[in-house]
Amino acid sequence: MVISIIERSCRGERRARFAMTCFAVLATVAGASCSLIVEPSPLTDGATDSAEADGAVEVDGTEVQDRVDQDDGVAREDGPAEADDGADGADREDGPAEADDGADGADREDGPADVDGDSDGACPTDAPDLCGGVCTSLATDPENCEECGTRCATGASCVDGSCVCPVGETVCGTECRDLSTDTHNCGTCGLSCDRGVPCFGGECGCPTDMTQCGPACVFVETDALHCGSCGNRCDSSFGACADGSCTCSGGFALCPDGNTCRDLDADPGHCGACDESCTDGEYCNVGACECRPGLTSCSGACVDTDADEANCGGCGRVCGGSGGPGTYCSAGTCIAACPTGTTRCSNSCLSASAMDTDVFNCGECDRTCDADQVCAGGRCIHYLPGRDCTSCPCDDCSRTCCTYPDPGGTTVCLSEIAECP
Repeated sequence: MVISIIERSCRGERRARFAMTCFAVLATVAGASCSLIVEPSPLTDGATDSAEADGAVEVDGTEVQDRVDQDDGVAREDGPAEADDGADGADREDGPAEADDGADGADREDGPADVDGDSDGACPTDAPDLCGGVCTSLATDPENCEECGTRCATGASCVDGSCVCPVGETVCGTECRDLSTDTHNCGTCGLSCDRGVPCFGGECGCPTDMTQCGPACVFVETDALHCGSCGNRCDSSFGACADGSCTCSGGFALCPDGNTCRDLDADPGHCGACDESCTDGEYCNVGACECRPGLTSCSGACVDTDADEANCGGCGRVCGGSGGPGTYCSAGTCIAACPTGTTRCSNSCLSASAMDTDVFNCGECDRTCDADQVCAGGRCIHYLPGRDCTSCPCDDCSRTCCTYPDPGGTTVCLSEIAECP
């Protein structure tokens, strides 16, 4: 039958555009049944059936070409499909679409085309939403909260897609504000207190039982920063405010110079009493001023018998002069000239290492450190005893913690970062 021949030719096509033409012809032929040639004309011996030769059929004497392109690799009806050369990417009749080589970025036959490059699953799970070409999370991004472009107020966070201010704050305009203390939004957004008047509890001004200290309302009876009056600070480490007066804990004494809690047992500027100070060559030992470790008391003065030409090697032994054993004192011995590698300071001969810690010649000749200073690395640096400390590290030391070179091994705090003496 002609219809069968055309139908077989259509099924053999490889390209959609040719298959559509074939089936259109098939429909036309089926509709014009009255003009179909039911029986094909007999072929002469040796003649070739044109339908088998070139895929054409004759309907009412009209040849219908099935448009099979031999160069495209279309399979013949009487044999297996010829392998596609891959030049035009045509699919085979008996199998799934040939895998795309990826050169032109086209999607495979089994998935939708990625039209704009933003296909599903392109963003990571922790930032699954796309805003302006950037992956983010509409549940947590304060710049894109719930919807792209929805920005939370300054200070607010995005929680589960909702903008949330910190506890106790309210959105005023584009910012989170504490209505209980904000002088420009006191009690309600936009309500400003008069200049210099604080906002307390959502109302402008201080309650009758409080005192205004600057922009704050305080209880001067207990506030350690404003104890008894504005600006009267108690000791930040061991001080407290009770009934409007500063007190000290830990057995320390309150001294009037800045309401500081002092260790009268070890503080050279407050040794035994707030107004008692040691001299330059002394330190405070158990509430009494004594010569610093390494110095000797000679006639009431603390001297270095290793380098003092008037007390060289012992109190009263003078170098130089008429019949003297030498002019200079070096390592407790009177000599005629300073040895190589030492520096002459007055009538003393000092090594560089000695001048690193010598409180009378700290780093250079005749530089004397004060009573509340140590010579560390050739520099005079202020120190205080580490309160409530028996060893380093010490919470009371904000810079350098050292062990003082005294028999008790007192812990001291240097006011600068330096090597311990």
